[in-house]
Amino acid sequence: MMIENLFSQLDTLVPFLGLANEEIFSKIHDENQEWFTEQQRKSLPDTFNSYKNQVSVSAFLLGYSYFEVFIADLAKKILLSRPVLLPKDKNLTYGEVVDAQEYNILLERLVEKQVFSVMYSSVEKISEYYEKNLHITWPNYCNEYSIEKAALIRNCYMHNGGIVDARLHNKFGLEIGSKIFLSPSEVHGYGITVRQIAHEIYNQAKIKHLQSRT
Repeated sequence: MMIENLFSQLDTLVPFLGLANEEIFSKIHDENQEWFTEQQRKSLPDTFNSYKNQVSVSAFLLGYSYFEVFIADLAKKILLSRPVLLPKDKNLTYGEVVDAQEYNILLERLVEKQVFSVMYSSVEKISEYYEKNLHITWPNYCNEYSIEKAALIRNCYMHNGGIVDARLHNKFGLEIGSKIFLSPSEVHGYGITVRQIAHEIYNQAKIKHLQSRT
């Protein structure tokens, strides 16, 4: 099942986070002359805290990408099962219609276009789409590891060099212009939030849309 696949993917990050260990960092640091080229050595972290942050951020970004794929695939599965949920004004080009030839291919293209447009929105807009169009409510966990905060941190790392931007500052009070540091325990915290949200929305999807199809 989709949910089991997501959980398995997230599980693979647990031993990866275990690499954020001072002994491992020391080993890498001691052996860098032998293991890495001169160019690679220039990018190696020179302190354990920097190394720990690199490992944590890598796991965080990978875990968030797993979640993004899950919510996109779940939306596709729902829409393919219940095309009536597609917006009535979603159009295909004449060329797409001619090339498709079969109804199922046309449907898949409509679903792809719909989900693609939604997934480029903020996580708040995605959850609103789920609620308004798919009738699935995302749980709102009011803790320090909220999915909204995770999304903004992810955007800062992807588009702002890991520096707090205005949105993250305004929403969660982090000092604008400061560097974002993550620890393995924080990444685990966000991972728990992702698991809870995914489990809840998948169960709703099964009951409302996929009961006879999973």
